[in-house]
Amino acid sequence: MEMLAKAGVTHLSASEADLSCSLAVEGLWLPYRTVLGQVVLDSGKPYGRLRLDRPHDAKKYHQRCGTSVHAYLPPGLDRIGPGGELFVIEGEFKAMSLMEAGFPAVGISGFFGFAVKGGEKLVPELAEVIKRLKPSRVLLCGDSDTALNYQFAVAAVRAARLLHPMPVVLPRIPLNGAGKGADDCREALGAGFAGWWQERVTEAVSVTSATEPTALALELFQREAGALAGLRNGQAMKTHQCVVKLAAGLESDPLRQEQVFQFVEQNMGLSRPTLRKAVKVALKEQRRRPEVLEETGAAGHEVSLTDPAAIWTRQVWEAVGSGVYHHAGNLCRLHEGRLLPQTAAELVSFLDKPERCQFVGVTKDGETCRASFREADARVFLGSWLESVDLVRTVEVFSNVPVLAWNGKEGVLVTDYSRQMRILAGGGKFTLPDPKAAAECLGELLRDYDFVSSGDAGRAVAMLLSPALAQGGFLGSGRVPLFLIEKNESSSGGSLLLRVLCRIYGMQAKPITRLNNPDRAMEDISKALLSGAGLIYLDNVRGQGLKHLPEFESLLTEPKFSCRAPYLHGEADVTRRVFAVSSNGAVFSRDLSTRTVKVTIRKRPADYAYHAWPEGSLEDHVETNRARYLGAVFSLVDDWTKAGRPAGQQLSGFRFGQWERACAWILERHFPGLPLLDAAHQDDQARLADPDHDLLRGLFRIVVQGETRGELTATSLAEIGAEAGLLDDTEERNRLRIGRAMTRRFPTDGAYGFDTGQFTVNRTTRKSNQGNGHDVKFYEIRTEGGAS
Repeated sequence: MEMLAKAGVTHLSASEADLSCSLAVEGLWLPYRTVLGQVVLDSGKPYGRLRLDRPHDAKKYHQRCGTSVHAYLPPGLDRIGPGGELFVIEGEFKAMSLMEAGFPAVGISGFFGFAVKGGEKLVPELAEVIKRLKPSRVLLCGDSDTALNYQFAVAAVRAARLLHPMPVVLPRIPLNGAGKGADDCREALGAGFAGWWQERVTEAVSVTSATEPTALALELFQREAGALAGLRNGQAMKTHQCVVKLAAGLESDPLRQEQVFQFVEQNMGLSRPTLRKAVKVALKEQRRRPEVLEETGAAGHEVSLTDPAAIWTRQVWEAVGSGVYHHAGNLCRLHEGRLLPQTAAELVSFLDKPERCQFVGVTKDGETCRASFREADARVFLGSWLESVDLVRTVEVFSNVPVLAWNGKEGVLVTDYSRQMRILAGGGKFTLPDPKAAAECLGELLRDYDFVSSGDAGRAVAMLLSPALAQGGFLGSGRVPLFLIEKNESSSGGSLLLRVLCRIYGMQAKPITRLNNPDRAMEDISKALLSGAGLIYLDNVRGQGLKHLPEFESLLTEPKFSCRAPYLHGEADVTRRVFAVSSNGAVFSRDLSTRTVKVTIRKRPADYAYHAWPEGSLEDHVETNRARYLGAVFSLVDDWTKAGRPAGQQLSGFRFGQWERACAWILERHFPGLPLLDAAHQDDQARLADPDHDLLRGLFRIVVQGETRGELTATSLAEIGAEAGLLDDTEERNRLRIGRAMTRRFPTDGAYGFDTGQFTVNRTTRKSNQGNGHDVKFYEIRTEGGAS
């Protein structure tokens, strides 16, 4: 137990094991360290192996798929002086057991685990130990069954060639020894183990770079002649199978193979015809289990497509489960910062690689051989995820940057895959700033925007917070509303604000723009959802475009959305996504307007002096300082969670209640003077569904900027609108539409504010100059505080 504690061996739960080696099963975690105790890294992550509590078939250990071969260095090697003996043994526990008994040892993961892939050089950890200890010789240790395994002889000769001119010997446990491995024998022999093991060393077989593997295999076999002849019943039957495999391995050396045949006939009760038939079957098995996998210690899985689908598909999941993700009903891979749903055709080339899977099948003659993995097989694999759900990495939230997530008790920073939260996040951990500094940071970010009201500024801050609230699950079953960035003119910075939001959260700024074709627009939205996008926005929406997308409204209320795009489909969870629209004149349905939060911005004058960001542009500045701004957002959200996730004081009863309570509290505490949903915003929501509002706004802008001044009638305004292209119906219908719109908004004589006070409209009614006694309404239009 003392050695295990020093080695850092711990028991992992399924979720902990998934984080360490991408396999969600319980087991003992064996961390790998260098001779000086530093963590061994593979692909930038700590390397180790998992000893499964419940072995799956013959599989007892698991390492993260795609990792290299490493040697295990037990604690204590750094205290060993140079010039002694070094034992190399298969398995971490055996290496620790020998170290405890006083024999310096290194553990390897298999017969060929002393070499890196390709067998051309020693694994780094073993090479480091040999360089440091300069051993007089290396003792490649074998279990009690290695005398019957031809591959052990091949591995021993290969090791001797790599270590030449250093002597190599093979101390082995006999078939009738006290146990199978060194650790078993030590437990059985107790205090007598050291002396017994020294006898194994004295009787060890020497091997050199010139040794023939077949000669070595036969010598090891012959040393067990007495033990083999004395085996009985079940033990004898199991040994028969091993001897048959050994004879098959000696197929290239008929003379030595014949010596094995003779011994088996005389001492083990097998006839020559039975033995030859069994060897033929074993040779077929060896052809389908190529030596290269054992030689290189490759982490790829061998998969027989002739096995039942439930078996071979699970083997494939074991091989690739850490590199693929189940999202929105699709199997996805990470590609250029997004989740890419995989078709059956794309999976073929991905899976059929030696480092991942080695597929085998059966020929017409019944022989096992290499098999091609086809699209039909890929489709079977795609449908098998539910049978291997413990291996599948299901993703509900995807982010290229860290996610601050609510675990039910507190906010935790997720920087990798979390099976418990179903979050896949990137980036590294960072320190959150003080909430006061965080608020100042976000305020500085918005310094150049001219918000129409303090409420618009408050809603802009709430928009910056919303992806964190949604992705982190802080709103429970609540949703984030639709954000409308409304501009009084083009080039006011609305699209830029949404791109800045994307930069903060590490998202690709890829707006939906083809609203003139509703089907194509919904396809683009579907693609974005299936790729895991956390923010989806529609850019420069005008006119009736949104009213042509009835499915868009369901995105903001229903938890699931059925995605449809060419060659893609799936059901995406949209509860933790954020949707936004930028516009300078769009008409909303009444239902959609009640789901919308509006942020109105004005275009700065041409002579406005924008802040000079050191990186050049605001986008480049945010990209360079993403951790700062993301940390500021997380700091404010974390402060709210630590306060008990309270509600703000000024609430409007908005249908997105959880979102309003959270954002109102943060604004009231850290941004005093910036309301969230004030009375003016409620008025704005009502006019969003007004189809004539943006028409009148466009008309009024033309009037105040053009040469037409003074009092105008509805007929005059209709003529101006037609000339400007804002109206395209008949002269009579245009006049009636403008007349009704003006009367509805300005029902009596007097001054009215319009469009959040941007315009002032003064109505006056007088008798017609034509003498017919009719009343005529005249309108004088001015900008706020300006001339008509």
